[in-house]
Amino acid sequence: MKDRNNLANENKELKARLAEAEELLAAIKSGGVDAFVTDDQQVFTLKSVDHAYRVLVETMNEGAATLAFDGTLLYCNIRLAEFCGLPIEKIVGASILDFVVPDEVKKLKSLLTQSKNQTTSTELQFKRNGKNPIPTLVSCNPLEAEIKGLCMVITDLTEQKNTERELKKHRDHLEELIKERTGKLAETEARFRALTETSPLAVGVGSYDGKVLYINKAYERLFGYTIGELTEVNSSRLWVDPKDRQKMIEAVKAKGVLIDYETQLKRKDGTLLWASITVNQIHFAGSQAVMATVYDIAERKLAKEDLMKMRDILSDSQKIAHLGSFEYVLATRTTIWSEEEYRIYGLDPAGPSPEYDVILKKCIYPDDAALLHETFTKAMQNRSTYELEHRIVRPDGSVRWVYDRAHPYFDEKGNLLRYGGATLDITERKRAEDALRENQILLATLLTKAPIGFAYFDKDLRFVIINEKLAAINGLTVAEHIGKRVHEIVPALATAVEEIVTRIRETGQPVENHEFSGETALMSGVMRYWTESWYPVRDDVGAIVGFGTIVEEITARKKAEEVLRRDKETLEGLVRERSEQLVEAQMELDRASRLSDIGVLAATVAHELRNPLAVIDVTAHNIKRKLNNPDIDKHVQRIHVKVAESDQIINNLLFYSRLKQPHLENVNIFDIARGCVEDLKVQIKKDVTVNEILDPIKGILIDADPLQIKEVLANLLNNAYDAVPSEKGKISIIAENNDDFVEVTIEDNGCGIGKDIIDKIFDPFVTNKAKGTGLGLSVSRQIINMHEGEIGVKSELGQGTSIILRLPKKERKKERKKERKKERINGY
Repeated sequence: MKDRNNLANENKELKARLAEAEELLAAIKSGGVDAFVTDDQQVFTLKSVDHAYRVLVETMNEGAATLAFDGTLLYCNIRLAEFCGLPIEKIVGASILDFVVPDEVKKLKSLLTQSKNQTTSTELQFKRNGKNPIPTLVSCNPLEAEIKGLCMVITDLTEQKNTERELKKHRDHLEELIKERTGKLAETEARFRALTETSPLAVGVGSYDGKVLYINKAYERLFGYTIGELTEVNSSRLWVDPKDRQKMIEAVKAKGVLIDYETQLKRKDGTLLWASITVNQIHFAGSQAVMATVYDIAERKLAKEDLMKMRDILSDSQKIAHLGSFEYVLATRTTIWSEEEYRIYGLDPAGPSPEYDVILKKCIYPDDAALLHETFTKAMQNRSTYELEHRIVRPDGSVRWVYDRAHPYFDEKGNLLRYGGATLDITERKRAEDALRENQILLATLLTKAPIGFAYFDKDLRFVIINEKLAAINGLTVAEHIGKRVHEIVPALATAVEEIVTRIRETGQPVENHEFSGETALMSGVMRYWTESWYPVRDDVGAIVGFGTIVEEITARKKAEEVLRRDKETLEGLVRERSEQLVEAQMELDRASRLSDIGVLAATVAHELRNPLAVIDVTAHNIKRKLNNPDIDKHVQRIHVKVAESDQIINNLLFYSRLKQPHLENVNIFDIARGCVEDLKVQIKKDVTVNEILDPIKGILIDADPLQIKEVLANLLNNAYDAVPSEKGKISIIAENNDDFVEVTIEDNGCGIGKDIIDKIFDPFVTNKAKGTGLGLSVSRQIINMHEGEIGVKSELGQGTSIILRLPKKERKKERKKERKKERINGY
């Protein structure tokens, strides 16, 4: 038997173990410790085993839940609660069937049934609290544990569904494009043939092995072969060096296009020509082919020789001006220098152009290298012009100042390719600037003695510098100002000055021409006026350290303004008059601008239309000569007439755009008007009566260009003839002799001009005639304006039209010149 002491010890040990066990069980019951109990009542902690799995389920992007077989939610993670838009405590215990759209309940029930024995998945739409349903993929499988139930994972398919819809939309659009472009292929080939046949450029299409598929007429003319002949001999016959053709084909295969490939080719008669070839890969007649456009560049070769001569002249000019040029190629970070650029940097022109990084390291003054790189980089980023003054270091160690300026150049797609610019040696200018800075010290001294008030204040508005003029305005000596604040010297102005300084501190900008008024100690009781400009003074880092002011007394000017106000009405009248003149001048300037635009248009029309018109005219003539058919002759004659009318339109455009200043001489206006009337009578082919009253201007001389005045009168008479009816037409030309001018009025009983265009009748291309360019009246007005005359119109629909010309007499013209000269002298 154990003794009492042993029993007491065992009892004490058992009590301790019991207390420990009770403490552990309490922790397990309260959830403080995860544990499981084995069959032999041993307790093991589960915290280290399933903690990682709990973190995974709670942080996963998919919704997760544990369900009973009937769909009751036993557990869900935060993500599933977000799907449903409800807190977890309102979801757990509810049925999963409550969270899908009504149409999907039956599908979900089927899923739960199938998932008792196997893993099953399907797509369902979950309801959200007050929002659109969420498309999801639901996977469900049975739990392999003592607790019978299901495990469900729910994946949000919103992004996937959106992507599928976008893909379908793009696929449908692509199919429509393919169908549309397939339909246009045949049309494109037909248009291709129609366009190339009328092209003045030689165009040919062939296979890579040289088989000719198509050539246009210009191609036949250039090489002397027909398409049948070229088909027999193969296009390789045209090449002087077959290797050149092989190089061209390889380049086209690699890039799909080859632009401006220069080589020598042979004509049928054996003569050689320099040509530039542009080649593109195309589909022709349903197969892969190449299209070549051939330019005869004999003149370009001569131009290149001239260019080389001009480059030599440019090089000599750069030497004289000490101005170098350079290029920077963006893709390779390399430079191309002119000879003078080398000389400015003290380098040998025979050597290679240095790379950009080498220039920064070895040729730029160390303190300026970073600034140059920053400025150039910023210009490239902004695609803007680069310019900078900086120092360079020559190999002999001497330092020079240069000014760089370069412009960006882009390809057809707007990509930045390179910068091209110039470098000017400005060392001598910089030395002059140094001398100028020395003179600024002297200038500062002189400024203190200037007749305009000047002062410099520190940031607390204490006088640091003041010149004698401003000190005198304030009624004190210069010494009495130094070190004192503004409110101590001019207390009446202190508030206004502090407001200005506050504005400068806030905006960093000067305040200019601010007017002050008040009394000073020097002239108490007298109201005086000043205009003041205040400027911030900054240190090297840009901080404001003081303020400068320039003061000018304007008391006398204010008194003068009082006098001027009395004459305000007269002055405003003059201003209005001059404003009207300026508006008229602006209108003339606008018309001149439009004339310039029309000049460009006229040159283009003449160039682009005359050649086709000539071809049409010659072709019509050949048809008439060969067919000798009277029925055909009528149509051919109509073609000739229309070609002539088109050519006349081109002549009118050219005449309008090239109108020159008049060649003035003494002109008898009566003789010109009488001759125009006689010319009109000869052309009359309908029932028209022409009345003339020209005797009042008989013997009158004007200073004018006879050809231009005749052009105006003939044009106006022809317009009147076109306007009158075929029967009982009436045209009158009436002249009057006034003191300063002669007046000629041309009247007709035609259809008249509507109000909608009468104000625009003298503008280019405005006409109410079925035929014509609408330039006649515009040209006439310009001619009359250049003769310092006037032209006007009066007309109503159905009442006929009157055009009135006024031309100054020779004596009046001299007087007007004197008046304009006097006006310029008076400042107008």
